[in-house]
Amino acid sequence: MTFKNLSKLAIFLIATVTISGLFFGFTSSANAQSGSNSSDQKILEGYIKSKQTTTCKDNPTENPDAKCEYVNVLLLDATVLPPIAVKNELNQDQVSQNWVVGDRVIVVSTKKVDGTTDYFIRDPDRQIQLWLFAILIIVVAFVIARIKGLMALLALCLSTLVIFSIFIPNILNGGNMIFWGFLSTLIILIINQLVGHGFTKSSMIGLFSGIITLIAAWIIGWLAGYAFKLTGGAGDAIVFLRAEKGAGFDFRGLLLAGMMIGVTGAIDDVVAAQVSSTEELVLSNRNIKFGELFSSSLRIGKEHIVSMINTLFLAYAGASLPLLLLFYMNMDQSITQLMSREDLAEEIVRSGVGSIALLLVVPLATFCSALFYKRPEWLSSRRKK
Repeated sequence: MTFKNLSKLAIFLIATVTISGLFFGFTSSANAQSGSNSSDQKILEGYIKSKQTTTCKDNPTENPDAKCEYVNVLLLDATVLPPIAVKNELNQDQVSQNWVVGDRVIVVSTKKVDGTTDYFIRDPDRQIQLWLFAILIIVVAFVIARIKGLMALLALCLSTLVIFSIFIPNILNGGNMIFWGFLSTLIILIINQLVGHGFTKSSMIGLFSGIITLIAAWIIGWLAGYAFKLTGGAGDAIVFLRAEKGAGFDFRGLLLAGMMIGVTGAIDDVVAAQVSSTEELVLSNRNIKFGELFSSSLRIGKEHIVSMINTLFLAYAGASLPLLLLFYMNMDQSITQLMSREDLAEEIVRSGVGSIALLLVVPLATFCSALFYKRPEWLSSRRKK
């Protein structure tokens, strides 16, 4: 079977896996979401109509004069809600917004057992800002990168859709974490390569290298999770999730899936750059030998690895900055003892697994692309152009 036929077969199989995975995932997620909505809570939108500071309701007897700030919210359907407390002198540690009359807000109403309803302001309504920000990103992407920039944004939207429409609903419905995590990351990788970078032979090389690396990364991440005895139970969000889903939920699998989603993006970035640099080296010197091409492209890849490993670490450190501040304030133990804490060990494993994946994908992508671009038929086709 010729390389051309193999390429067609690979494209057919990849397209089949992607379409089947999306269809299977959407079907399962639709079943997972049916009947899951609770009527006890409702999300409402409105505006701050007025605000006033007065004596707090239900104050403890030791501080009867404590002041609270209340706001009245006018909903979009013209309903005025009862006053909602937003600041309390008795709880100065609470971080709260400085509300201004006219601010758009999102309110959560909760129906209690006794039939009464509680209201609290969850967040500012940032929908207008989000849409304007999205338009700005689209404009900048088009001005700088033209159609490739728009295709990259399309790939990002599709990848986000995979996470929110396939992965999350299915695991919340009791689906196997590893299966849905691997399927989701595989589809994301396919989308990023074939949609973000175009349906070309170069992207097929990158996809092949990326899939092999992704499989290896999943295995390494799974082994690292058990070697470090990670439970996936660290973090405030996990506390709330445990309260909702119970201790039987696969938090270890969730930790691994989260790692792999992050690793998938890094793999996509490195693979695309490596394949592209190898092609450019061949085009600049068509007589370059395979060994020289491989070593030259690998040197470029090593520089990319350094920057990407630093990027991974800084991204995880930035996301965990409040946690790092707490650690620094409680430095009553050695560094190695501190790193044994699960919440910090998780970040170390995340960075480590991502770094190993990058170290693996660069020589693999370099070898595959060098092997392809040194084929005589490809070189002759480029000469004709």
